[in-house]
Amino acid sequence: MRKYILTSLIRNRPDILEKFLNSLDKSYELNFSDNMLLLCKFLLNVPLKAHEIMKAAKVFGFTKLNYIKNYSELFEKTMIMSIQQMFNTPAIYISEFINENDLLRATKETHPIFANMSISSKTVQVPVIASIPNFAGAIYNLLDMVHEQVKSELAEARKIGNSYNTPVKTVQPKTISSFDTSREKELLNDYSRSKGMLNTHFSLIALQDFYYKYRNLDNQYLELCLKYCYEDIASLEQMQVAYKQEELNRIHQFADIYTKAEINKQLSEITWFIGRIPAFERLAIVFEKHRDFDKAISICDSAINYYSSYGMHDQASGFLERKSKLIAKASKDVKTSQTVSSSKETISDMPKR
Repeated sequence: MRKYILTSLIRNRPDILEKFLNSLDKSYELNFSDNMLLLCKFLLNVPLKAHEIMKAAKVFGFTKLNYIKNYSELFEKTMIMSIQQMFNTPAIYISEFINENDLLRATKETHPIFANMSISSKTVQVPVIASIPNFAGAIYNLLDMVHEQVKSELAEARKIGNSYNTPVKTVQPKTISSFDTSREKELLNDYSRSKGMLNTHFSLIALQDFYYKYRNLDNQYLELCLKYCYEDIASLEQMQVAYKQEELNRIHQFADIYTKAEINKQLSEITWFIGRIPAFERLAIVFEKHRDFDKAISICDSAINYYSSYGMHDQASGFLERKSKLIAKASKDVKTSQTVSSSKETISDMPKR
């Protein structure tokens, strides 16, 4: 399947792509990568549907998948309504969020053109659509908003005694028995060769996800995950400065094409990089699971400060809510500890018989 997509890219033949997609009349035949699907949709200017966004949720850094998995019909219905309200259309056109310059700056992934290993040296680079900030941020915010709407609807249903059926889970959780050293080497090489702060940011996210996957094999992998989370957070201010400078440089490159008024308008519309930072959430979750509430609360404070500083108030609000819950849990832990301690003292003070 991939060869049809890559051929259409190399030969600049979107008609090949369209013919191929139209030939797929079964959902199970769409088994190529999420990025390839997004690329197809973008090149053909075909709308991205709600169920396709749900399928690709992970590539946008969205990890709250419970409702997508267990209440998929409700989630899809809610998403369609949300898209209609936000964009006045039942589906999303990726071209509304991405331009040619975005594609040039996007993270690239390399694919072999041929299936025959003897000629696998022939490759083509394709842009990773989900790495483009404007598009990725919009889709993540959409998923997050729908998640909260579904959460509220389920809560209301429970209050009045109604419930949505949750499918019985028959699939056993995957167990990871061995560490993928070749993938580790590949990701570390990508990180060391990454050019620009934004590309470095996405390389760090890939390393965080990779090591977290193996956290149960050995604690060193969890430590490495935390290390790259902290490294990412430490570089956020530099990334924002670099991102804005790149936007300035890009606009000034076209100074001889646009009028001064047009240039000034574009300069006034430059925003900060508004992408979500997965490292904040991952650290908060890890520390909460280990009942290290002080560290988890500290991470929430860092996230609130960061998101508030760059105008991402919805994300900041989410961490304010998380912090409030953590404080309540910490307080409960302290009370429990005090009760246990008091009970022990009472027992020790009882006269011996």
